[in-house]
Amino acid sequence: MLNIGHTENFSKMDKGQILAKFSADPDRYYKVALFDNEGFVRKSCAKCKRCFWTLDTNQSFCPDDSENNYSFIGNPPKKDLITSKRGEKSNLFLYKTVTDQ
Repeated sequence: MLNIGHTENFSKMDKGQILAKFSADPDRYYKVALFDNEGFVRKSCAKCKRCFWTLDTNQSFCPDDSENNYSFIGNPPKKDLITSKRGEKSNLFLYKTVTDQ
């Protein structure tokens, strides 16, 4: 969730104006405890100059860059992959738990 104060009114601003305002003060609008806890760093894309958050300190292109698209394939963020059977069991357990209440 963005850290937006209650006194600010963004309803009259377009997307570009809001993005410029937020990018000018990223610690106020984007930084959340999760980023600090997990070791994320804010970087600027070498090609398009857009800012992005990453765990990879060597990453120099944003996830939207054509050279970086699908770079996660073969490098899953989680090593313990869930099979469809395991996912089905998990969902059934969750559904049963919720409906039993």
